[in-house]
Amino acid sequence: MEFALVQRDLAMLNTGGEELSLQVPSETVESRATAALPQSEERVISYRSANSLSWLFALMTLGFFVWAVISGYWSVLRIKFLLMLEMQALKLWSEILLSCAIPILASSLGSITLLIARTGEAPSITYSKEEIKFDEQWGDSLLGRKSREWSDIHSLECTGQLSPRSICEWRYFDGCSLIIDFKSGGSALLELDRLQRHEVEDLFMAVEKYSDQSVLSRRALLLERGLAAVDNDISLSYTSIWTDALESQFAATNFVPLKTASSLQSGRYEVRMQLASGGLSAVYLAKMVPDARVVLKESVLPPDTDDKTRAKAKELFEREGRLLARLNHPQIAKVLDFFVENGRDYIALEYIPGVSLRQFIKSEAQRDEQKIARWAMQMADILVYLHELNPPIIHRDLTPDNLLAREDGKVALIDFGVSNEFISQATGTLVGKQSYISPEQFRGKAEPKSDIYSFGATLHFLLTGEDPVPLSQSHPQQMNAEVSDSMNELVAGCTDMDVEKRPSAREILEICGGLQ
Repeated sequence: MEFALVQRDLAMLNTGGEELSLQVPSETVESRATAALPQSEERVISYRSANSLSWLFALMTLGFFVWAVISGYWSVLRIKFLLMLEMQALKLWSEILLSCAIPILASSLGSITLLIARTGEAPSITYSKEEIKFDEQWGDSLLGRKSREWSDIHSLECTGQLSPRSICEWRYFDGCSLIIDFKSGGSALLELDRLQRHEVEDLFMAVEKYSDQSVLSRRALLLERGLAAVDNDISLSYTSIWTDALESQFAATNFVPLKTASSLQSGRYEVRMQLASGGLSAVYLAKMVPDARVVLKESVLPPDTDDKTRAKAKELFEREGRLLARLNHPQIAKVLDFFVENGRDYIALEYIPGVSLRQFIKSEAQRDEQKIARWAMQMADILVYLHELNPPIIHRDLTPDNLLAREDGKVALIDFGVSNEFISQATGTLVGKQSYISPEQFRGKAEPKSDIYSFGATLHFLLTGEDPVPLSQSHPQQMNAEVSDSMNELVAGCTDMDVEKRPSAREILEICGGLQ
């Protein structure tokens, strides 16, 4: 499931200790959604001279210049010496020419070479909606066929080491290149440090529009999503949250995600970038008219689903969509809308920036139990709200991936299990992270205390940094001796295999109050 792994890989890039973020000031970024490709005019990518070659010529010129200065000084000394010897004028001038001519000519040659390297006509790539054309530089690698149709692209690969910093600042590339391989033979290598960022963005948009996103390799997708994250002024850590949520679903299918700038509901929603995709689901960052950011969760049933199963899954989706749309809690991402379009089901969720608790814990060397206790109290408060509604709402998917550490330090719940339940009804396949699913939910009989089990499993991860053993009672103190007895007892009680022995959300809230 390559698409579903891309964002996590990008978030896990080695950045040499720098803070992982691709956020840039919004005024410096032009949105990809507004940079639509022209319908008829050609686009041109100007291939700049290689920086390493330019520096080589510059060093050569500097060397020649230093040589000329030293030789000139030496020539003056020789002339003075010859004058002292009262040599003949003809011989004197021959000595001057011999001493100065060679370094002066060498310096001039270096300057001319540098000028040609910097100002000479650079090769280019031209493309339109019909085809993509390459200059003579790529003639040999393309086997003499320099004009290719978009449908002839077999794959687009990205090589070298990418980092959030290099993508954001568009520099510090270490041998990074794009390689376009064609079905009919031949390939073209494009070095990133010889291209402008907006040119690479436009090229990716053209590939999506005129070819197919499936030709992009995993690393090429990584670069495309990184550029999109910069353009939309969001942190890559946020995009990986949704990837983690989809990672455990299904093997690859014929499901094709929406393209950038696609519109839904007669223009009410416009897709800005794909956050994740896997199996039968996708998640997008979208713009909601007039200019609010939302997260769109997309689900689709397999085409061979029988009518009875399809109707049952649809009923579940619509019923839970209506329930979730009524939620009103400051630490729960609001469900803004749910709708069906072109046979696909969508839930629109409030966009909340931050990092998942999983990402936060993985980035911290020390476990702060006091902070975890505060988070636990907030999580319990959310569960109290959900479980005491009429009828109660069972979350079904409480994990460190669906809980967000907001910028104000509070925890927010950003996703629900409705899409997973929806797909599970249609396919008979359990969806979710097994380490956080209670035994009764595993058997298809979820109840409010199933969320309590997930709560306890989540606390185990926060205290140890490791997922608990599936379908078992957790004791985090066994893995982390610094965990207090009271916290260890809370986790063990919440993950008790006997549903009746688990505390309620209200009881957990009282217990967490005593842990502060």
